[in-house]
Amino acid sequence: MKEKTELDKTGAISISPSDRHKKAVLIFMIFLSVILTAGALLGMGLFLKLDQYQLLRNTVIGVMSILLTAFLWLQGGITNHLSFDNAEHPVRFFLLYDIGLVLATIFSRLPETVWVFLFFFIFLSLLSNPFTGLSAAGTLLICTMFLSSTLSFPVFLTYFVSGMIGIVLFQYIDEHLKFGIPVFLSLLMQLICIFANQVLFQSKSLTLESCILPLVNILINCLLLFLFLQTFTYKVVLPKKNIYQIINDPEYQLMTHIRESSRKDFFHSVHTAYLTERICSELSLDVPAAKTAAYYYKTEPLLKEFGSLTVIMKAHHFPDYAVRIIQQLRKVNNDPLEKESTVVMFCDNMITTLEYLADQNKELGSQYETIVNTVLDKRIEKGVLNHSKISIMEMNSLRKKILEEKLYYDFIRIDRSR
Repeated sequence: MKEKTELDKTGAISISPSDRHKKAVLIFMIFLSVILTAGALLGMGLFLKLDQYQLLRNTVIGVMSILLTAFLWLQGGITNHLSFDNAEHPVRFFLLYDIGLVLATIFSRLPETVWVFLFFFIFLSLLSNPFTGLSAAGTLLICTMFLSSTLSFPVFLTYFVSGMIGIVLFQYIDEHLKFGIPVFLSLLMQLICIFANQVLFQSKSLTLESCILPLVNILINCLLLFLFLQTFTYKVVLPKKNIYQIINDPEYQLMTHIRESSRKDFFHSVHTAYLTERICSELSLDVPAAKTAAYYYKTEPLLKEFGSLTVIMKAHHFPDYAVRIIQQLRKVNNDPLEKESTVVMFCDNMITTLEYLADQNKELGSQYETIVNTVLDKRIEKGVLNHSKISIMEMNSLRKKILEEKLYYDFIRIDRSR
């Protein structure tokens, strides 16, 4: 049975065997990728009879590039900046890189116009984050360039620039994204780059023969992208969405336990989540993660029952970003507050104030605006924003959105009077 992370007597989190196994797998995959990179450059270099200086240059730069990629991966895991659940699955990222490395050696023996790099730029970024994916795919491109017959700067730009465009177009992929437009634009940009830097530059004229290989390149990239995007959606994106739908369901077992233990705590979390959702939607923030934090970060009934929020979140598979927000709100770590954490904090404080006034059975009327501004200003004066990533413009939008929710006070009064 998989062991969970537990708290020791000092309150520190101990590392479970499963966590040690994940670290061992990550170290192995990094080591394997470094060895394969060095081996590919040395082996193919010897086969191509490169001189010792070229072999040394190629190996040093290739190894430094993959080490940079590994560092970016580790940094992303520590700071929770890896997309989706990628921090939990290093194998799929480094395995794709290793497959790409094999293909990179093959590409070096093929015409430059059929190198299939766009797919690797996009998917290595989706399986990590934009910076890490750019570094990994760039390493593959560098290896191919070193092993090809000529080192051409225009060829490098052809694939590097089109790869960056692909990463940008797919940076905000989610379960609602329609793949058609990003795929079309990515392929179009790659085709334009190939024609601009390769076909026209080399042949000086556009002929049917010169178009065949670039079109084959685009066709292969298109097939790979659609095939893997469908797999990625069903295996990575949708499970994350489903987890949020499950744990944020008012009938979920944790929510049910809160409701049965303390009805006031339950409705407080519901009201906070409602206001959080409205504001995060307005600011284009991570709504599901923020709602999860609003529901669960004040979970005294759960703590009385289960003892440790860390154990609860791990056992119920809370997504990493939601865990990060909850930890910030409970001051488990001292990182700068994410924007979602700041929104939840202000919403919680606002709902607490409105619930107090509802208990007093007060009619707010025209005083609502004054109360909202007073509550928000007091929190700001205490220096809450000094350690937050939220901007002044976003805070103004937050204030405006809360002021628009004047009628919601009546719902709070009804809940408190039951």
